[in-house]
Amino acid sequence: MPKRIVDAFFVLLGLGFSAKLLIEYNLAAIWGDLCRVGWHAGWLLLLWALMVTADTASWHYSLGDAKGRVGFLTLGLLTLAGQAVNNVTPSANVGELVKGRYLAQDIGTSASVSGLVIYNFMYALVSALMVSAGAVCSLFVPTVPGYVVALLLISAAVVCAYVLLLLVVLRGGLSEKIVRFLKRLRLPIKNHEGWIQGARRVDLALREFATKHPQDLLATFILVVASRLISVLEVWVICMALRRPVGLEMAFFIMAVSQLVSWVFALVPSQIGVAEQGSEALFRVMAYQPGMGFTFELVRRARRLFQVALGLIILLYLSLRERHSLLETAPAPVPPCP
Repeated sequence: MPKRIVDAFFVLLGLGFSAKLLIEYNLAAIWGDLCRVGWHAGWLLLLWALMVTADTASWHYSLGDAKGRVGFLTLGLLTLAGQAVNNVTPSANVGELVKGRYLAQDIGTSASVSGLVIYNFMYALVSALMVSAGAVCSLFVPTVPGYVVALLLISAAVVCAYVLLLLVVLRGGLSEKIVRFLKRLRLPIKNHEGWIQGARRVDLALREFATKHPQDLLATFILVVASRLISVLEVWVICMALRRPVGLEMAFFIMAVSQLVSWVFALVPSQIGVAEQGSEALFRVMAYQPGMGFTFELVRRARRLFQVALGLIILLYLSLRERHSLLETAPAPVPPCP
């Protein structure tokens, strides 16, 4: 099936869920709930800024020897631009290619790729731990049905197994295997040997990172944990702002389910519609009033819209800066002979 048809299907799926929710619920009541957020929006923006800072710092430490060759502000701008692209494209990973492309201009392709792989692996590891923590927390929330607890525990086990498998694959030289596979497909890639050498450098950097940079590895892990904990705190603050307070164990549980929904519906850009429908179903099984999950996700989406807008502006700035730099370094045209 062509990729465009698949993408269109998931976009329509998300829009369908959005339309369903808009038809089902009293929009005036939902608007009243949103107005309650008020000054709490400032706290949400502060938490988001801290989250971006932690993400940027964790990426900084994942670069190993190359971390001193790129400024923190540059990494922060690339983090915002990459997150914005991830939010508006299917699969939520195109932004990593954008980040790698611009970072490679400062530290080289191999160092850029290995740093991104380490950061994203650590993000997947911590997210798996967070889902596991949410599954454990659900055992202490009496309003969560038993079948939801069981489903979350099974999902946590599957996710942790996936992360372990990913670790084994990465240590087995994944980059070189991918390049050799592409070569067998006879794709029009120039300089295959150069690509293989670069892939070998990436694989070597991945294997040696833990032994050569143990403190950086620990810092990357701790900062990713901090970022994910801030996302849990964001859930807690939103529920407080909506005057539907929850305990931290419930916030962990909600965040774990949200993470699973984002993985399952990764092909839906920004999980539009499916995030709202997922949260609405989750809050309903916990006996909250209809519309609570929908309103909860609308608050989070408002913050994400701000994040996407800022990130796309930064991406435009980076693109224009690159174009200006290329024009400045281009050789002057040779005047025609008289």
